[in-house]
Amino acid sequence: MIRPEIERELYRCIEAACRKEKCDVLAVGGTEDHVHLAIKLPTTTPPYKVMQTVKGTSSAFARDHLVKPGDSFCWQDGYGVFSFSRSHKTLVINYISKQKEHHQTGELWPDVEDPTTFVESDSP
Repeated sequence: MIRPEIERELYRCIEAACRKEKCDVLAVGGTEDHVHLAIKLPTTTPPYKVMQTVKGTSSAFARDHLVKPGDSFCWQDGYGVFSFSRSHKTLVINYISKQKEHHQTGELWPDVEDPTTFVESDSP
């Protein structure tokens, strides 16, 4: 669903939605079927709130401005949230920034890429 011709504008929308929630965007990257996002979250903002804003805003923007008439755009239910230490920041940013290459070569981080490893939560 994330075709090359809409990717840049979609990522900009995601970044703007993060800034609306007072998050610093460290990296955005993905493939045609998913996006990874590294952000620095304010301590007062729960992750679910950021994801509600990101997914809602970007879905509406894509449907209204990016996809062809008659096409649809929506995110799957759920999301994964992982924290990382300051010492791993560069490694995480590089991984996210090079998503297409990692998927082409198969050099993936299974715990991040496999949704079956995600822990279910009662959070919205």
